[in-house]
Amino acid sequence: MKKSFCWTVFLAGVAGPVVSFAGRWYWFFDIFTHFRVQLSVFLFFTLLILLFGRQFKKAAVLGVVLLFCFISLFPYLSFSRRDNFLRVPEKELRILLANVCTSNRRYDMLINLVKTKMPDIVILEEIDQSWYNELEKSLTDYKVYKAVPRDDNFGIAVFSKIPMAIKVKYIGSAGVPSLECLIEEDDDEIILWATHPVPPISDEYWHLRNEQLRELSALISGSDCQVVVAGDFNTSPWSRCFNGLKAAKLDDTAAGIGVQASWPAMWPAFMRIPIDHVLISKEIKVIERCVLEDIGSDHLPVFVRLQLK
Repeated sequence: MKKSFCWTVFLAGVAGPVVSFAGRWYWFFDIFTHFRVQLSVFLFFTLLILLFGRQFKKAAVLGVVLLFCFISLFPYLSFSRRDNFLRVPEKELRILLANVCTSNRRYDMLINLVKTKMPDIVILEEIDQSWYNELEKSLTDYKVYKAVPRDDNFGIAVFSKIPMAIKVKYIGSAGVPSLECLIEEDDDEIILWATHPVPPISDEYWHLRNEQLRELSALISGSDCQVVVAGDFNTSPWSRCFNGLKAAKLDDTAAGIGVQASWPAMWPAFMRIPIDHVLISKEIKVIERCVLEDIGSDHLPVFVRLQLK
């Protein structure tokens, strides 16, 4: 095997992960952070090529890089889950999260999904006035709701069967709405945040996304209540800003279940990335989490069943 080919393979294998780790400093590098699964698979096959070509020093370096990638994926492997708790049906909370995509007009697909899964709370993002009009007519079982319809892909709504107080909040300086929902259960309070930061498609938007998630983390850190945070975060679990949310004593509901990539829905499953998230405080347990079928959006919906404290 030619040395030039081996060097090309080696540099190609190292470049992706190294650039992705630099995503904490620059917006363009941050894009590579989200493809940690795909980069790990590419690294594995690159490692095999180098071993076959008896390029053991290069393979050793690549093996170390692959190990670092695998460590970041380990919390999402199914055998890493260690939940063991007594289920209490009356403490169960069912949440459906869906970024509907403003231009999508398949209202029926979402409404049928809600009727099938029967969540207690429906969190919807990218709704405009047309979406809001259809949902208000169709989701009649959801007596409590709050919506901020917008035409710029940052409309947001919460529909609930559970009594709650809902406030519109603007976190950070991007000017996009989030919803803070207060649920009172017996002597307990649960705070549900629905949020949708801007996508990091430029240096400005990258900073705005990070600012919103950072300020949300600060708000959550100051709360003694049980907390659920859900939304299209426009980031994957491997970015620095996502780790800031976990530092606020939140757990990813996907941990120990799988990566459960949700975007873009039209791509093959292996090429998707997980940017639609549900995070919970440590007192809350995960009964079920799954990505659901296509609803005509570029995002796949996420459904979770949680057990409250």
